[in-house]
Amino acid sequence: MKDSIGKIAVFGDIMIDSYWIGSTNRISPESPVPVVNINHTENRLGGAANVALNISKMECPVTLAGLVGIDSNAQELQQLCEQNQIATEFVAEPSFPTIKKLRIISRQQHIVRCDFEEAPELTTTLIEKITQSPKATIDENDLIVLSDYNKGFLSDPQALIQHARAQGKFVIIDP
Repeated sequence: MKDSIGKIAVFGDIMIDSYWIGSTNRISPESPVPVVNINHTENRLGGAANVALNISKMECPVTLAGLVGIDSNAQELQQLCEQNQIATEFVAEPSFPTIKKLRIISRQQHIVRCDFEEAPELTTTLIEKITQSPKATIDENDLIVLSDYNKGFLSDPQALIQHARAQGKFVIIDP
């Protein structure tokens, strides 16, 4: 597969999917909710990062580009990408916390999902960083995947699509 497709770049909203898994055997006396005793935690690549992970599992060279904060979640994303042979072109923004989705699971059921995210303030400088960084990555790859979760990175997908097409690149949209 890897020889026939070439190099792939995934652009989009990246996040950590975090799972806290445990057992439940009672209801809280404070309010009518289950008490979950956590016995396992796991962080996974989420959003566009999950798309890049699936591509890497096909042994295709893949680069992931997206917006992250300058925080421990961004470091965790970087480590997970390295473990899965995914090159990264992150746009790091100090005012933007890296997105994390926490799921608490018991008895194979989602009890609750907690989202740690804020919409980025799209300043002129940030928009320029977001639109200029991917263009160089587009030029270095053969296939472009845009994976939009409506979190702000793909604020102007048409500009990326036009640039990719002008370079003769194939574009796939993952809405």
